[in-house]
Amino acid sequence: GITLVFLTPLLYHLPQATLAAVIIMAVINLIKFAPIMHAWKVEKHDAIVAVTSFVLTLLFAPHLENGIVIGVILSLALFLYRTMEPRFTELSAHDGSSMLVNALDNKLERCEVVSIVKYSGSLYFANAGYFEDKILKLIADKHECLKYIIVDMAGINQIDASGEDVLTGLLERCSAGGVEILFARTEGIESVLKRSGFIDRFGEDRFYERRTDALRFAWKELGDEEAASKSPLKHLIS
Repeated sequence: GITLVFLTPLLYHLPQATLAAVIIMAVINLIKFAPIMHAWKVEKHDAIVAVTSFVLTLLFAPHLENGIVIGVILSLALFLYRTMEPRFTELSAHDGSSMLVNALDNKLERCEVVSIVKYSGSLYFANAGYFEDKILKLIADKHECLKYIIVDMAGINQIDASGEDVLTGLLERCSAGGVEILFARTEGIESVLKRSGFIDRFGEDRFYERRTDALRFAWKELGDEEAASKSPLKHLIS
């Protein structure tokens, strides 16, 4: 750096090939493949962005900013792609266990009257429709048996206006169809729901600190002891 600042005039007469060699030797140490390989193992999309940005920067030289801009756009596009379909699972429990786990992965029986589902990811404009589709599909799959859906929101740490609009629409639409939606573990977004008036609009009796509290409320409202005794979640109710 000091050489370039104070001795630039002396470098004027050097052949371009020599100057190119100097630049190559200086830059080559900046290229490290180990972080890219590590990124590939952790999250392939990050490695794709890194390699694409590097190649495009070389191709667009000397207009390096073009490669950088495309890299930024690609990074944003892949982020949206990754978050468009977060993990949505229906939960159940082994006999005698209080731990709720993925019913499909653990091949557990699911309750037909009260469903507990978990959504892991931000609820915003890019995936709010996906969340809505999953809830409606759950209702359609269980036909007229389903009466309550308990949404475990512990995995949601961010919600925007589109996400709240979808929740509002679902509550109104499902209530009209005879299915009530309750929410559990909403700590991550509770302040937003209060600030927007969502909780005041639909009542605090829809929100619970624990999933089991919401489950007990649902069965109490149903008053169907026979159905409760047959539910795979019956040991969580007592």
